[in-house]
Amino acid sequence: MPKNYLIEGRENTFYRVGEVAKLIGKSVDTLKRWEKQGILPETPYRFHTYRLYSIPQVKSIIEWHEKTMIRSGVYVKTIKPIVFR
Repeated sequence: MPKNYLIEGRENTFYRVGEVAKLIGKSVDTLKRWEKQGILPETPYRFHTYRLYSIPQVKSIIEWHEKTMIRSGVYVKTIKPIVFR
């Protein structure tokens, strides 16, 4: 579930890295590895030690993951539907 965090003086809604990983059925380590390898852009948002992803970032990650799965021939039924505010 996304939460509101105060980042750079503004309150915004963010997902933590574990929540994003669950949404696409991958591990936190996989997302961190993809960031390190440059497959996913590194998120600029942090709260203490948490990597935080904005709603547009999460949408982009899900869309990229779906396209990647389809291109590799995997049927994309496992990705959880999300309702964004």
